[in-house]
Amino acid sequence: RPPAPEGAGAAEALDDLLRAAREMGRLRILRERGAEQKLRAVRPGLERWERVRKTLLRQLTDSLHAALAAGDEARAARVVLGFADADASAEATHWLRSEWVAPRLVPQLKGAVARGTERDALPRICAEVLVFARGGAFRPLRAAALADPQRPLHLLADSVWAEACAFLKGTPHLFGSLAGTPAALHAAHTATVALQAKLEALLQTPAERHYFRCHPAGADLMRRFNLPIYFQLRVQEIAKQLEAALARSDAAADTAEDGDGDGGGGGGGG
Repeated sequence: RPPAPEGAGAAEALDDLLRAAREMGRLRILRERGAEQKLRAVRPGLERWERVRKTLLRQLTDSLHAALAAGDEARAARVVLGFADADASAEATHWLRSEWVAPRLVPQLKGAVARGTERDALPRICAEVLVFARGGAFRPLRAAALADPQRPLHLLADSVWAEACAFLKGTPHLFGSLAGTPAALHAAHTATVALQAKLEALLQTPAERHYFRCHPAGADLMRRFNLPIYFQLRVQEIAKQLEAALARSDAAADTAEDGDGDGGGGGGGG
């Protein structure tokens, strides 16, 4: 990456870049309208348009990386909003997840798996995800300036949460280790639900929270717990305990009756 400009020059360069992003967003609308009306003047410019857009996104990405590496919350928020202005929120989220979140979060999750048995790994994984979401690497992306209902970005859901769910989906043996052990499955499910609630608490608008709750990655993750099987196992456990208790009660009743019968016989003999 080229070295970022410093001082006043950096501020001016960022202003110019964000101005270009806004113009790109406006031109996109005009280009789409022209394409819908099949205007011949629009077609020759499509290839050039894509080249310019690619260059702009690369510069935005470089600026965002520099801001995040420096922990500059204000600058990072401005650049992310620049992506939104350029109608490139999806590209921003993709870069954040693949180039910023995954290289930092996934090693922590692998370490959590390695620190103990697979059966109790999920609670440790959930703890690491929460530490990352609250920590310095992601803190600039939770800035209040990014909670704009007019330009919803959903950075937490589409990067941290999606990457964590993908990691769990890519390690199916973690769920296989829970099979037939209701207590471990209950602990893992409870930890996952608690993680969802704590991540949701970091979000600032109802729209963000609704999007997070309905995220397909989270829905797919929860299906992997196979709760109908868990409930069947719990019912079997309860039934066995009930049967054992009834058996003990019947045995105690039989013993009491035998005792009463012996006592009655002895009294008659006297």
